[in-house]
Amino acid sequence: MPGILQVDLQMGPATGPPPPLHAKDGPRDPRDIFTELTRKNEGTVAESHGGRYLIFFRSAMDALNFAIEAQTQMEARNRRATGVGRIFMRIGLHSTGEDDDVFFRRSEYR
Repeated sequence: MPGILQVDLQMGPATGPPPPLHAKDGPRDPRDIFTELTRKNEGTVAESHGGRYLIFFRSAMDALNFAIEAQTQMEARNRRATGVGRIFMRIGLHSTGEDDDVFFRRSEYR
């Protein structure tokens, strides 16, 4: 059952100049994070405009794994950034299958 994922990124409040995105010890560029995770989870970027992404995956679990890994990496990224360098992310998942459902225990994905 294919999965569709929508991501919306928003920059943090303007409290100073943003850090360089590709600084050696600075926070990672979210585009690099998404490119890496899209490949890893066998996804295809259908649309990308500014901070919005629409990504298709072969399965709903691939989309879910992308979402969990993206949240984990963005949290780590934001720990290294301050003010305007922080990025807030919203993710929406949709499964296109009719016959199959994705089930998991509450403790598996938090």
